Amino acid sequence: MKVLVVGQGSIGRRHGRLAKELGAAVASVSAYGQPGETCFADLKTGLREFAPTHLLIANPTGSHKESLQAALELGFTGPILVEKPIFDSPLALPYVNPDQIQVAYNLRFHPLLGALKAQLEGQRPLTAQLYVGQYLPTWRPERPYQESYSAKKAEGGGALRDLSHELDSLMWLLGPWKAVSALGGKSGSLEIDSDDHFCLLLELEGGVHVTLEVNYLDRNPARRINVNCDQTSFYADLGQGLLKRNGEETRFQVERDHTYTYQLKAFLGLTPGPLCPYPDALAVLHLIAGAEQAVQQPYSWVLNPKGA
Repeated sequence: MKVLVVGQGSIGRRHGRLAKELGAAVASVSAYGQPGETCFADLKTGLREFAPTHLLIANPTGSHKESLQAALELGFTGPILVEKPIFDSPLALPYVNPDQIQVAYNLRFHPLLGALKAQLEGQRPLTAQLYVGQYLPTWRPERPYQESYSAKKAEGGGALRDLSHELDSLMWLLGPWKAVSALGGKSGSLEIDSDDHFCLLLELEGGVHVTLEVNYLDRNPARRINVNCDQTSFYADLGQGLLKRNGEETRFQVERDHTYTYQLKAFLGLTPGPLCPYPDALAVLHLIAGAEQAVQQPYSWVLNPKGA
């Protein structure tokens, strides 16, 4: 196994470290190579000289499409894992083999979410609430938050894209969205030009009514999900490793790298797992676009263009 990682930000370095721990040879494409690491200045050289079996795209979101398109045009035919969100807009690339491309929504590999998904089988969900919040200035303390791609709209930053795990988790657990209304944007609290919060109200294809919030503002980081079914209520707190079913508690202890490691195992073909396929990742982008359109038309509804 030979993994070429495009991008050497914090997530790119993490993917590279974990791939090595799984026994893969690793090289990177970046202008900022790490000491003792094999690094190439451009993708064409990396593909030619390193000859990877797997490609992992982990540069800023705004560069994903260019990197993916370049890899395909250069003739790379191996598996490709792209960091989330796959692109900064829902314009799919033409002539893509969707089976070749997966997207790194690693929360699908969280055992608590896996347990929730299994327990939702056979249930009739009625309402759901999803929330994620984290204070951007303390998120990546190794650099000023104003310099991160999260702070820059042009690089694909913003809470709605950066925290789009919740959008993927929603549809993975409960099905496609039908209509969305939204409020959000920049509160002015942070020195960024991207959005720092979004609040969505949704109806899903199955009739489930949903509220969902993502933000860069919460100094008490939290990630939680409530689902009310006709016979059962679920509460999942990923930060606390807690799943409640009608008040009965199950605890999960999950190491920090667990979801990334098992995602990589599935990507490298070492174990099966619920990797996010290309069409699902595009569905997330359509929901992002719908929410952004709804914000421009306050108190209105935007329908899913991919809906029936």
